[in-house]
Amino acid sequence: MSSYKHTTRVDLFPLPLAGDWCASLGAEICAMELSLASGTRKIVVPDSSRLRHHSRPRRDQLDSSIHFLWDRSSDEAVLRPFADMFSPGRSLLESQILSEHFADFSQAFKSRSAISFLELVLETAPLISNLAQGFRTNDVYSSRDCNGYRKKFSNPYAIIQRMEEIHRFVYQNVFRHPIFTAVVSAVAITNCHPLMDGNGRLSRIVFNAIIRLCDLAKLYLPLYEIFWISGCCYELNVRRAEIFDDWKPLFLYFKNAVRLLFEGDIFNESNSLDTVLRINPFGGMTF
Repeated sequence: MSSYKHTTRVDLFPLPLAGDWCASLGAEICAMELSLASGTRKIVVPDSSRLRHHSRPRRDQLDSSIHFLWDRSSDEAVLRPFADMFSPGRSLLESQILSEHFADFSQAFKSRSAISFLELVLETAPLISNLAQGFRTNDVYSSRDCNGYRKKFSNPYAIIQRMEEIHRFVYQNVFRHPIFTAVVSAVAITNCHPLMDGNGRLSRIVFNAIIRLCDLAKLYLPLYEIFWISGCCYELNVRRAEIFDDWKPLFLYFKNAVRLLFEGDIFNESNSLDTVLRINPFGGMTF
């Protein structure tokens, strides 16, 4: 198969109605809140040399789920290949940026106007990545996967409006449905891809800012490392939410990840593959 095959567009998905979904996700959200409330011990994220060699799902173990999702979505579920290289220090950088700008994020989320949120994103973007100088004005693409597929993110001219919609979603839901708001906002930012680089970092900072604003956690949740050790399980669940408007698998993923983060030793390099896959057991997913 050719290494360069198809490019598919990633459409902006309608932001879900928080009230409707939170009613059906009550068990998962409650479990996350309990884990966050009881998670008082310090989370120690291992250095890059340890985590780089952590047992992760092999690509062939994920192929059946990936291909099945492809079949159901008619080329709209193209997956960005999960990285072979671990980038050290991501959560540390993100937590430092949030600590320095938490008051600004808090003020922006409480403001009816999106202006302060847009200005804050522009202010923090260069701190996230030296390639992120303002909102992007060009088309951007994912890396190609093993079958030659890649995805093209949304038109750059739609970014401002989409970021305003994300701000309005946070403003309307942050104190009533904080966990749902945090997860959906993070997914919406990566879906929109407003920056030339650092969109994942921005999404994780926003997620943690919302969690901290609502006093659900004082610690910075190291989502980058969790996503790393679970292979592309996170992206599989994100694609399902984007394409099928099915958010339940993604919230099951977060529920399991947060529980293992506080109750287990998720970063122990001796963990077996079975333990890692407890974050997102494919046997429990029905496509």
